[in-house]
Amino acid sequence: AVVSTQSTGYVNQVLQNTLNIFQTEEGRAKGCSNELGKLLRVPVDHYQDILTVLELDAYPKLFSFLDLNTRKDLCVYIAEPFHRPQHLQPHPHRRTASVYSFWLP
Repeated sequence: AVVSTQSTGYVNQVLQNTLNIFQTEEGRAKGCSNELGKLLRVPVDHYQDILTVLELDAYPKLFSFLDLNTRKDLCVYIAEPFHRPQHLQPHPHRRTASVYSFWLP
C-alpha cells in the first residue's frame, strides 16, 4: 500500500503503538535502540517536508528510548535534509523552533 505524503494518520498510529510498547517493561529491552532508530528514519525518508515528521505526535516521545549514539545519529540524519531546500518548505503557521525542541534534554 502506498501512503500519501500528505497524510500522517497511519504513520502517527504506528508510532503511537510503538510508543505504547516501549512504555511497557518488555519494550525496554536492550538492543532495541538501533531498531527503533531505523523505524524513526522511515518518516524522514518518506515525507518531503521534514517539519511534517517532527509534528508527528509520538515521534519526539520515542527519542527518549534511544541510546545516546543512536539519538545522535538520528539527529544528524534529520538535520541533513535542511541542506536540501525541497525538504524544508516553510509554512506561515509552523514554527521552526519545534524542529529543535525534542533534541534538548
